[in-house]
Amino acid sequence: MRIQDNTTVGSLLQSSKASLLHNLKTGDVLQGTVKQLYANNRAAIQIQGNQIIAQLEASLSVGGRYFFQVTSNEGKMPELKVMTGAQRNGQQLISSLLEQLGIKENKLTSQLVHALVREQVPMQRSDLMQAIQYIRDNKLSQQQAQPVLIQLMKMRIPITQASFQAVQAIQNGNISNSLASLDRSLPPGQQPMLQVMLEHILRGFPSEQGAVRAVLTADAQAARPVLFPLLQNLGFVSKALDKPGWTNVLQQWNPPAPQSQGAVTAPFTSSFEGVKEQLQAILRNQKQLMAEAKMLHGAMLQGSSTAALSKTNLTAEFPQYSFNNAAIMQESESAVRPLLEALREPKNYQALERLINIWTASNENNVNNPKELFLHQLQWVLRDAGLNAESSLKTDNVNAMQFKHLLLEMLQNSGLAGRENAQQVVHILNGMQLNNLNDSSYFIQANIQIPSQKLGLSKDINLHFEGKKTADGSIDPEHCRIIFDLQLHRMKETIVDLHVQKKSLFITIYNDQATTPMLVDKFRPNLQEALEKMNYQVSSITCKPYTEADKQQHQIIKSDAERAVQGKVDFRV
Repeated sequence: MRIQDNTTVGSLLQSSKASLLHNLKTGDVLQGTVKQLYANNRAAIQIQGNQIIAQLEASLSVGGRYFFQVTSNEGKMPELKVMTGAQRNGQQLISSLLEQLGIKENKLTSQLVHALVREQVPMQRSDLMQAIQYIRDNKLSQQQAQPVLIQLMKMRIPITQASFQAVQAIQNGNISNSLASLDRSLPPGQQPMLQVMLEHILRGFPSEQGAVRAVLTADAQAARPVLFPLLQNLGFVSKALDKPGWTNVLQQWNPPAPQSQGAVTAPFTSSFEGVKEQLQAILRNQKQLMAEAKMLHGAMLQGSSTAALSKTNLTAEFPQYSFNNAAIMQESESAVRPLLEALREPKNYQALERLINIWTASNENNVNNPKELFLHQLQWVLRDAGLNAESSLKTDNVNAMQFKHLLLEMLQNSGLAGRENAQQVVHILNGMQLNNLNDSSYFIQANIQIPSQKLGLSKDINLHFEGKKTADGSIDPEHCRIIFDLQLHRMKETIVDLHVQKKSLFITIYNDQATTPMLVDKFRPNLQEALEKMNYQVSSITCKPYTEADKQQHQIIKSDAERAVQGKVDFRV
């Protein structure tokens, strides 16, 4: 993921002083340098690129480098213990730390600690031992293992085979390339629904009709179709059709080209657009439908005296779904029961949602609109990819129709072509999940990687969001930061650093092209007009050379140092 590899972006994403203070844990070891001593036993210490003021309870010398350990972070002022004496030689300092931690010094341990110090990552003895053991057990080189282990320790994630492979995959690859490799490796007819999803993500369908036909055909090829019996129970597909007949109908359905005019002949009992609207209505009222269907089905099971009531309630509660009310009232209990059973089953709504998502994204207005394409790709990552697949298993609303579930289902079948590529995509999705959210008591950060092949871009889009929290723990809408890390065909390396403060936008664009300021001036009126419609305003747009982004962190440190004498105490040392 470029956001991890790009040092320019990294300098913009350095943790703030506040996040450092509130994210340290008891037992953390980190290096600091004494910059200046003040009266009343105070000192300015630089830790993790932040200038802090410390109340000293130990003797420190200006210019000395020390390792400090957090002994308490419970009160208003975190407490640090000095673990090593003042050292100006980095290797001597690391040797002293390893001795204090009871870890044998050798090339492996020294290089790992040195890398963690360079990256300013707080260390726990248990994490160091775990990382060292993992390298030895898996016979990995330092060069191969260090970037992954450092990232895991930054995110405070236990080092396991699964977490290591996930972070390694996200560091060394991207989602678009991995999806494309999987797509090329699947023979025709293998994993049809997975192939439909790959087509949707990577290229998109040229028309709504083509997209719907592809999804329904893939569903019909499954051992146990979900959409076919559901659409029959809802009255959108003729009940006279069996599975082979339905497959034959789909094969004979030839969706027109997007530009063609005239009515569309679809394999439904009502119009193509009418079915879409009715299915969307069902999804909008999913909770009500499920609750009523469960109640009516239970009443039906109690005896024939409640059967008529069930059918009456069904037609009264859900007339907007164009169920054939007269037919329902005339049908027997055995004919009504499958409809109620279908309406109370969560996986049926999940299958409908997948169909509608692909159906809507394939609308001609969306296919030719970059904004809509971007939003649909973003929605796929957040909603359909399966980044929360494991956590959703702990809830009653398990979504078994997400993309990741299709991959895991494929991996259970040995001997299938493309299994290795499918496993790589799973690792990428796991890595995206691990790197997706960093949540603390005061701040929230989110990283999102968006497949961009369908958007015509050569690289994936990486977004980084930052926001403050209110006193009740919710996200503060008055404060937000978004960083766009882009590689554009003509503008090349580009970073857009967007700060939102109380409906005002402060935008900094880092780019080395001489024409960038002129482009900004050209499009600024349109941006201002669009934002005003949402009650936002542009306060400033600043263009800077791309290489200047690296200087920002140094300027922040310098500003903190200038205010150090007047600052309040942050730590007790």
